[in-house]
Amino acid sequence: MINSWTRTAFSIVFCGALPAAAASLPRGAAATVNGRPILDSDLRREEESALEDRRGALDRLIDLELLVQQAAREHLVVRARELDVAVDAVKARFKTGDDGRAVDDATADRSFSAELKKQGLDLAQFRRNLERQLLARAVIQRDVRAGAPDPTEQDIEAGRNPDAAVQRKYDEYVKTLRDKAVIERRRPDHS
Repeated sequence: MINSWTRTAFSIVFCGALPAAAASLPRGAAATVNGRPILDSDLRREEESALEDRRGALDRLIDLELLVQQAAREHLVVRARELDVAVDAVKARFKTGDDGRAVDDATADRSFSAELKKQGLDLAQFRRNLERQLLARAVIQRDVRAGAPDPTEQDIEAGRNPDAAVQRKYDEYVKTLRDKAVIERRRPDHS
């Protein structure tokens, strides 16, 4: 099960961008983060997959880009084998049919390919997106999760969210990244 801070980080979150004129953005970009574009096509895909409004989806994509850029500054990389394992884990989800029964590999591959097509992705694009998520996850593990306090017995007994401290630390971390970044968004009237 994915806890809220992971979902937030991966499905990609938050506020504080500088307003920008649409003319300063590259063609086909909804925003830029330190000069790197976030494409309209990625934004549409994120809106559909996360079932949220445009603003929330764009905030999540901006946060993902900030985390990927931080991974580059920290010289973090995703090894080919790690990426292959992650791709295989996603593909494994397609080995069960709608009825809960196992399906053969050919059927699973067709279902996986159909989902990629539905998302408007080819395998190379899917792998790039997954690699970006893995880089973001590595930054979160290294810079956020590692220093967060473990929940106390009192927190658990009181029914408090055991990941609340991690979520707060994540929110603060991303806010720090946003404060240091140059973020330009297309004005809402140009969507």
